[in-house]
Amino acid sequence: MRIRFAAGEADLDAWLALGERLHRESIHARLPYAGDKVRKAYRHAAENPGGYCLLMAELAGILYGKVGEHMFSRALGATVHDFYVTPGRRGTSAAIKMLHGFRRWAGERGAVALYVSVSSGIGTGRTDRFPRRIGFRCTGGLCRVLLKG
Repeated sequence: MRIRFAAGEADLDAWLALGERLHRESIHARLPYAGDKVRKAYRHAAENPGGYCLLMAELAGILYGKVGEHMFSRALGATVHDFYVTPGRRGTSAAIKMLHGFRRWAGERGAVALYVSVSSGIGTGRTDRFPRRIGFRCTGGLCRVLLKG
């Protein structure tokens, strides 16, 4: 499976379609999907490749991540913000290849740590085990409470 960086406008439609699938399948599906907002964020990331990473597993998934300073230090950390593999491609090499690609990208930018959280509500148990199997340590959890609806 080929993993590559998204190529600006050429991949925008595919990115938006996969992002919408992620949204519909996630715990956030009850919220209205804002394609215009996703489009703007994608373009911003594509125009700023030094700080943002847009990876694609063709027809299989997307990973959106960012490098930035830690809150209490100037040291850089890399954070995966959105990570999605389509149902038919889960269990293939797509997820691991995208995460390894992000890890290389972040390392080239000087990141000292990489952070992945499980927050979509999609296959939570399996999704939570995945980073642990490839060397990540759990340092906490993500908790949620609905304020409306």
